[in-house]
Amino acid sequence: MSSTQYLFLFTIGPVQSFIAQARKTRDLYAGSAILAEIIEVAIHTTISLNTGNKIIVPNPCLKAKPNRLLARIYTDDPSDFGKKIERIARSRWTSIALRSFHDAGISNKPRTNGFDEEQGYKFDNEALASVRPCGAKVQIDNLLEIFWVLIPVDESVAGYRKTHNDIQQSISAIKNTRKFNQIDEPPARKCSLDGEHNALYYRPAGMDTSSQDKEVREKHLQSGAVLLTEKPLMDVGEGLCAVSLVKRYFAKACDFPSTPRIALLNVIGDIESSKKGQDFKSFFSGYGNVVNEQLYFEENLSEGYFRKQGYHELVDKGVLPKIRGVQEEIAKMVRDGKKKMSKYYALLVFDGDSMGSTWSGDMIAVTDQIEEFQSNMSIGLQKFQQELAERLGIFAEYASAFLDGTLEELSDAVRDDPAYKDYISTIVLRGDSVYRAKGKCVYAGGDDFLGFVNLNSLFSLMKGLREAYDTLVSKPLQHYLGSGRNLTFSAGVTVAHYKTPLQEVLRRARDMEHKAKQIDEDKDAFSIAVMKHSGEIEEARYKWKNGTEWVTDDFGVLIRELAIKRVSNNFIKTLELEFRQLSDSDGKFTHSGFIDIELPRLIARSCSNDLSRYEREKEVEIVNRHVRQLYDGAFIYDPDTKKKSSKVKSLSVFLSALNICNFIMRETD
Repeated sequence: MSSTQYLFLFTIGPVQSFIAQARKTRDLYAGSAILAEIIEVAIHTTISLNTGNKIIVPNPCLKAKPNRLLARIYTDDPSDFGKKIERIARSRWTSIALRSFHDAGISNKPRTNGFDEEQGYKFDNEALASVRPCGAKVQIDNLLEIFWVLIPVDESVAGYRKTHNDIQQSISAIKNTRKFNQIDEPPARKCSLDGEHNALYYRPAGMDTSSQDKEVREKHLQSGAVLLTEKPLMDVGEGLCAVSLVKRYFAKACDFPSTPRIALLNVIGDIESSKKGQDFKSFFSGYGNVVNEQLYFEENLSEGYFRKQGYHELVDKGVLPKIRGVQEEIAKMVRDGKKKMSKYYALLVFDGDSMGSTWSGDMIAVTDQIEEFQSNMSIGLQKFQQELAERLGIFAEYASAFLDGTLEELSDAVRDDPAYKDYISTIVLRGDSVYRAKGKCVYAGGDDFLGFVNLNSLFSLMKGLREAYDTLVSKPLQHYLGSGRNLTFSAGVTVAHYKTPLQEVLRRARDMEHKAKQIDEDKDAFSIAVMKHSGEIEEARYKWKNGTEWVTDDFGVLIRELAIKRVSNNFIKTLELEFRQLSDSDGKFTHSGFIDIELPRLIARSCSNDLSRYEREKEVEIVNRHVRQLYDGAFIYDPDTKKKSSKVKSLSVFLSALNICNFIMRETD
């Protein structure tokens, strides 16, 4: 073993842009899954090159993997070590690309069994050069942005912390002066996903390829562009660059649900298992027996839509009226079961608060003995980072499984964790439905998360994830953090129609996350936006808790009471009509006394006439308490004084919260 010890930081990208460039949910998932596969091989290689090498972040035993790794390694040639890990990472990306090209029917990837990674990289690189058209290799080779730094570990008392700070500064400096290769592409139609590179692959309107040259010219495609008619994972008329094609045909993304399927998650199982559902599916036996979930909605059962999706034969044979008839029977079956076929879903994204300072050790509690603290802190910082990485990995794996409804598939590392055992036993006893699918996780890296959620589970899921973060991450690290300090996260949620462009929904969710982090200096908040199909948008921003009460419970209770019709939404409309004129142009409201008087009266007037006097009083009490908490939580924060105003509220946030509840009530069971 070499006597020279280094701290090694390795990152891959692009992350946000690569993931966000998506038109379909499978594109979104593929972006994160590909990066996870690449970082996985980098971690494995780092460990295998020397038995003394130790991964600090992430925990290699857990499934969740971020886009970076931090390790203490031993080497005589740090430059060669970093270059070797980079070659291995690029080799894996090339191998992934070749697999996707093979699945798309563009090339036959030769088998590389028997080759090590170094030989395999050369072999795959030569194979990639043969992929049509010739511009594909250049696009693939120029995707990954890989940065790495090795710094000798300072062996002094304050050594590790100093080395850690130095390596973070070095990687930031490298990223700020990044190099890039200019891709020389002729003027032509750009990719439908990223809008940057030339579209090299195109799906024509029909299966007849006799007029390919004409179609290429008419669609302004680059000369030599490949027309795909087999295994059409592309929409008619869609053009993709090489990188986007790799994402679209990435095998691990093949079963990722679509946005309409997420929206229908509360009823899709009943539909598909029913006789009517089987009859509906049989119409598409000539198309792989796969039903595009958009077809469960009457609005899509038109000749124009069917031809656009490539179902020409069904239209020409006059099958469309029969399909409409079965769809009507399915819709009636769902209504009879007291359920709804919503066209809306939620996209949830969250990120840990102040994670930069947390990883640097700034959150570790300071003792009175400063000199002793500095010494112990430097020695203990690596241990803290390892424990933090482990806790975040456990939470990430749980969060993904909790959303997907696959807790039975958790790894032994999570199942055997004492904090997890205590937590899961508590929520099972509480009656929470932990084993039911509530949506689908795109990625869970520990301190960041992205997932699709069915509206029926939205607020209970949000509370469950935030609660789990306390139990699985913050509390087990209290011996580092000290009394009164907690690790938190802030979330952004966008509720959108299934036909809203996915990039727009993701952009709004990221914006909501950013707004949540601006609520005050402590953060620990969530923001939610509803993007109605009409174009109207409602936004609200709240702390997770109002005192000791969960604000998500306030949303959930109001939605439930409106849904069971014990109280109507008239009080929401009247509140908005009466009080909107009393706020200033910024939505600030100072007349809380009016709310105290008017709110109970309006709720009482909106109660169902079927309620007894006692039931009416209880209903007013319940609804008034939760609505009032939504009002109290709509505070105004002054960044100058760093205080919340006790007298001024945001009427616009409060009314938007009520309208959001009213909207989600109409879209849920």
